[in-house]
Amino acid sequence: MLKRTAANPIKCRFAQKQDVDFIYECLLNLFDEEGNIYKFSQTKATLFDALFSDNPFAECIIAEMDRVTVGILLFSVTNHNFTAFTTPGAYVHDIYVLDEYRRKGIARELGNYLKAIAEQRNYSRIDGIILKNNQNALAFYQNVQDISVLDYIYYMRLNLK
Repeated sequence: MLKRTAANPIKCRFAQKQDVDFIYECLLNLFDEEGNIYKFSQTKATLFDALFSDNPFAECIIAEMDRVTVGILLFSVTNHNFTAFTTPGAYVHDIYVLDEYRRKGIARELGNYLKAIAEQRNYSRIDGIILKNNQNALAFYQNVQDISVLDYIYYMRLNLK
C-alpha cells in the first residue's frame, strides 16, 4: 500500500470509527458543491452503520497530508454485470478532497490505494459514475491512465423509497 515519504507526503488508510464525523462533513460538502444537498439522506448514525456495523456495506479510504485528514474515497463491493465479469468489482460512490488540498495529487493517491486493494482482492474492475455537469471530475478521469470514460451507456434507476 502507499506509504508517506519525503517525496510523497500523502498517506492513505482505511477509515476508522473516529473518522465518521470527517467523512460525514466531506459528504455534506460534496453534495452541496454538486447542487444536490436536497438528495443527501445520511445521518452520522446511518453512515456509521454503513461502514462499521456487523454487516457493513461500504468502505472508506482516508487521505492524510502532513498528518492532516484531507480527503475520502467511499466505495463498496459490486457484483453488477456478473454475467460479463467473473469476479466482483469495486464501485466508487464518492471522492472528496478538502478545497485547500485539491490539485495536489490526493484524489489520484486515493484511487491508487483503491486500485491496490482491488488487485489484492482479485476484483475485476472499479466502476463509478461522473455527473454530466462535473467537468472537473470528467477532466480528471480522462487524464488517468487505464480509466475509460464510457459515453455509450445510460444509467437507469428505479427508486423504491
